Amino acid sequence: MLVRADDAKVHHRRRYSMPQLRRPRRRPKPDRRRRPQGIPLFEIRLADASDSEAIFSILHEVACRVPVDLSTPERVRALKSQINDCCHDGLSFVAVDEDGAVVGFQLAKRICYYEDDTYIHLTYAGVTGAASGKKVFSQLIDAEKSHGLPLVAAVKPGNKSDMVARLMHYGFRPTSNAHVHNAYRWDP
Repeated sequence: MLVRADDAKVHHRRRYSMPQLRRPRRRPKPDRRRRPQGIPLFEIRLADASDSEAIFSILHEVACRVPVDLSTPERVRALKSQINDCCHDGLSFVAVDEDGAVVGFQLAKRICYYEDDTYIHLTYAGVTGAASGKKVFSQLIDAEKSHGLPLVAAVKPGNKSDMVARLMHYGFRPTSNAHVHNAYRWDP
C-alpha cells in the first residue's frame, strides 16, 4: 500500500483563527503638505491681476498700522495702480488659505539703478487679522528670498506693526540707500 504525502498529514491538527481586523489607513489628502497640528497651511503663490482687489482690501484693513494714506480718491487710484503694476511684474506673492481666499500679500518690484545694484524692493505687505500670528509674513518673505536677489524694504516712521523687529528677525540689516529711506536689506 502506498501512502501519499497528503495522507500522512491527516493527523495534523488544523488551527482555525480569525483573520485580524485591520483599521483602514488614513491617508493624507494628496494636495496638502504635513504641518504641525494647529498651524494652518497657506499656499504661497505669485500674485496676478485677479488678486488686486483682495490685496487692496487687506491693505485697507491694515492701513492705520502700516501707515497708508487713503484719504482721497486720487490716492486710492494711485495705490490701486501700484498694486496692479506689482501684480504684473511677477515678483509679488499672495498667501491663500484652504478656502482659496487671499489672506496676505507681499508687493515687490525689481529695481536696477546700476549694473551691479539690482534688488527687489518690497513695497507693501499685509496680512488679514484672521491670519495674523500664523507665520504668513515669514512664508511670504521666504518666497521673495527664493528669487535669489537682494531684498530691500523701507519701514515708514509711523509703522505700528513692529516691522523693524520682524525684518531683523528674518535676516535684514539696516542699510543706507540713497533711493529708499529707513531701508533694511537682506542679501542672499
